[in-house]
Parts: sequence; C-alpha cells; structure tokens
Amino acid sequence: MWKFIKYEVLYWIKRPMVWIFLFITTLLSVFLFGSQDVNFGGAVPGLHKNAPFLIEGFYAIFSVFFLVMVTAFMNATAIRDFQYNTYQLIFSSPIKKQDYFFGKFFGASIISVIPMLGISLGAFLAPVLAPLLPDGFNMAPPERFGEVVWSGHINGIIMFGVPNVIIAGVLLYTLALLFRSNIVSFISVIFLIVIANMANGMATDIKKEWIASIIDPFGRNPFGRMTQYFTIADQNTTSIGLEGDLLINRIVWLVVSLAVLWLVYYFFSFHLKKERTEKRKEKHTLPVPAIATETFYPKITAGFSFKIFYSLVRFEIRSIVANPVFKIVVAIGLIKLITSLSSFTGSYGTSQYPVTYTVIDVIDTSFNTFMLGFVIFYTGVLVWKERDAKLNEIEDATPVKTGVVFASKALAVIFSMAIVFVFTILIGMLAQTFHGYTNYEIGLYVKSLLVLRLLHFSYLVILSLLLHYTINNRYIGYVAFIVFILFNGYIWSLFKIDSLMVSFGNTPSIVYSDMNGFGPFVPGTVWFTIY
Repeated sequence: MWKFIKYEVLYWIKRPMVWIFLFITTLLSVFLFGSQDVNFGGAVPGLHKNAPFLIEGFYAIFSVFFLVMVTAFMNATAIRDFQYNTYQLIFSSPIKKQDYFFGKFFGASIISVIPMLGISLGAFLAPVLAPLLPDGFNMAPPERFGEVVWSGHINGIIMFGVPNVIIAGVLLYTLALLFRSNIVSFISVIFLIVIANMANGMATDIKKEWIASIIDPFGRNPFGRMTQYFTIADQNTTSIGLEGDLLINRIVWLVVSLAVLWLVYYFFSFHLKKERTEKRKEKHTLPVPAIATETFYPKITAGFSFKIFYSLVRFEIRSIVANPVFKIVVAIGLIKLITSLSSFTGSYGTSQYPVTYTVIDVIDTSFNTFMLGFVIFYTGVLVWKERDAKLNEIEDATPVKTGVVFASKALAVIFSMAIVFVFTILIGMLAQTFHGYTNYEIGLYVKSLLVLRLLHFSYLVILSLLLHYTINNRYIGYVAFIVFILFNGYIWSLFKIDSLMVSFGNTPSIVYSDMNGFGPFVPGTVWFTIY
C-alpha cells in the first residue's frame, strides 16, 4: 500500500495543479486575514485578525470551496487507469486489491490536504504583507494582529481539514471508481452541499439545532454552536478541540464515510465483468452503385445559420435533460427544497403565513447555492464532453463558428435552469396548497424566478463557459470561476467603485411589497441586465 501512496504523492507533487491551488488559497487567505473590509462574524472591535477562532472558522467555511480541489484529485486518481486504458495491465499484475484501493485513496487524500494549508500560510503572511500593500487595499494595521496561537492552526487541520477531505473524498473516490465517470462523482459534491444547506436551515430553529449539528458534513454548525457565547478574549486565545457536539459530528460522519469506503472495497474486484452482447439485427441495405452519378459538395456558409444554431441548442439541451444524472441532481435539490417548505418557520421557530413572496424567498435561499453548483457543474460538462471523447479537434474542424457553439451551450444551460425553476414553482404552489393557501400569484413566481433570478444566473453561465474555453484544465477552470466570484464581490470596494456598471453580474436591487409589488423597476432592471 505504501508504494501506491508514495506513487500518488510524487505524481501530484510534480504537477502544477497542486501548487496553483495552494497559491490561490494562500492569496485568498492573505486578504481574508489582512483586510479590514472582511470580517468573519461581523466587525468586532478588539478581535485579532489572526485569532484562533477566525482560523478555525475559515477552515470550516472554506470546506465547500475545497470540495472542487478534492474532486480534482480524487476523480483523477480513481479513473486515471481507466482513462488511459492501463487498468488491464495493472489488474493482471501481482498486486493486492487492498494495496491498490486504499493506497490510491490515501495518497490522493494527502495531496488534497496540501491546498488547505494555504489558510495557515495566509494567516502567517498577512501581518507581514499588510503594511507593504498600498493604502487602497485597506489592510489592517499591525495592532490588529495578535500572537500566533498554534493550537488554532492544528485544531483547524485536525477538526476540519483532514476529516472533510476523508468525508468528501470517500464519496468522490468510490463513485468515480465504480462508475468510471467524472460526471457521476460530481453528484456526491452536490449531495454534500445540499445536506450542508439543510443543516444551515435547521440551525435557525432552536428545536432543531441539535439535528443541524449532527447532519452537517463539514462541521460548521457544531462549531458555531460551541462558540456562539465566546467573549472577545476567548476568541483571541481559545481554540476548540475535538469535544462536545463537534466531536459527535466528526465521529458520525467519519464512521459513515469509512463504512462506505470499506463496503465499496468489499465489492470492488480486479475481475472485469463481461459486457453483454446484443443480437445484431440484420440490416437490409440497398446496393451502392459502383460509380457515383453526382459529386457531392458540402455547403459551407460564412454567415450565421439559424438552422444550425437551433439544431446545436436542441442537441445540447438533450445531452443535459435526457441524461439520468440531470434527473438525480435535480431530485436532490428538490428534496432539499421540499424539506425547507414543509414548515414555514422564521428565526427561532416562529410561524409564517405561506404567501407567495415568502415562498419565493425560501426557494431563493434554498436554491441559490444549488443553482450556483448547477452552473459550475454543467458548464464544465458541456465544454469538456467533446474533449473527454477526443472529439474536440473534429468539432473545431467543422464549418461552424465558435461563437455559435458557445451560444448554443450557454442557451442549453439557461434553458435547463429554467426547467429547474419551473419545478420549484410547482413545488412552491403545492406547499401553499398543503398549508391551506390558494392565492398563488403565478405572475410573481414568473417575474421573480424565471426572469430576475434566471437572468442573474445567465451571467454566471457565460462567465463559466468563457473560463473553461480559455483554461485547458477542467478543475482549474472550476476554481477560477469561484475565485472570480469571490473577488468580484470584494475588489470593487477596495477601489471605492460603487457603480454597478463595472461590477460583473450585479444588478440594481428590487424590493417587493404587497402594496406596490415590484413597482416600475422590473423593466429597467431587465434592460440593465441585457446591457
């Protein structure tokens, strides 16, 4: 097993992707710990920027961001032998199944932890680099930094870094190994994000806090519950170890993950299953004349062809919607939405009336992260499906302009999102009916979800496709998209620029009221979005 672990570690260390991820994480951490504009838990006077409370908190919060990086290493490690058709040679070699299975997993796990260390590196570098950066970055003065509390870094890695890599890695590695597909393993990422969002929703209800602490796969809710009454002095000096709700959460999820890993190992085999052979139907073909009576010349159009564009859009939509993965992904998201709409409760368990705008708020809150993951996932799938099938060069040689192909993929993802939003509207109306409310206000559903929210996510579709077309690495493209979103919401305030005209994807905010509705603001917002 150690040989496989050593091989995987050396294989990835020689690849630039590990160090690119580490650099990105370190750069983000420097600004998170060093900037005065970023305040985890609110702007609290006297709280050190490198307090152990913040360090552990960032390890917990960034677990979702690290999912993309863990996916990159686990997927590639699991299917590399199948991708390059070397599995037959390896499986016939005198190696043990346990060495191969566990060695590759733990090797990829060790590599997956390396980018997470960028949080601690950023915390160490922030006090050094903050005085060197220009005043426009609004970095914190030296007195905002305290002494290094090493237990905060160690506990952050032990409580969140390593366990979250194992929890997410088991699902990614086992699914990729069983199905030998990048796409299927991404379902586990969406599943973990949905479970985490469900835990966050339950945490607002006092009666369900203990459930949220257990089902949170990343451990953020039990950490927040254990530190909610910390004083400033506690946050600056005390780090939370494996105790209380956090210990229970980590044990539950690690036991479940390792049980899944062992179960898949039990059924995993070096013996390949025989493929089913179907009886070939006899084809009645007409004899081909020996000499063609007419020479065929393909029609090459220099301009735009609506027929070609329509056929491409239709093909891309089918490739998304007709795939069983789409049904599974949407089902996971809708199950989460149903649980959110099962009881209309506000903060601390207070009851709410299921009016339409309240249902829309629940849909927006429950589905925002899901739709973001939907955009990230399917834009990557559409761009890379030709590359994975080794058909990208053939596609490039066809007489179809790149802009037409790009637009067809963008419209396909947008149309697929519209289908998802239609399902959310139907579920919202069913929830209202279940709670005895029948004034559905379908027009409000359409304006809010199928117009405003869909236009907002359309920005992200175009951005994500652009990054995947320009970056020749699937996972770096995913990370670049997330980093752009983070910096886009942060960088403009550094330069004191408040105009939405230059902030990508940001539109004027619209407030809905029962008396005035959206007012006259929807048309202007739509035109601003089109701009």
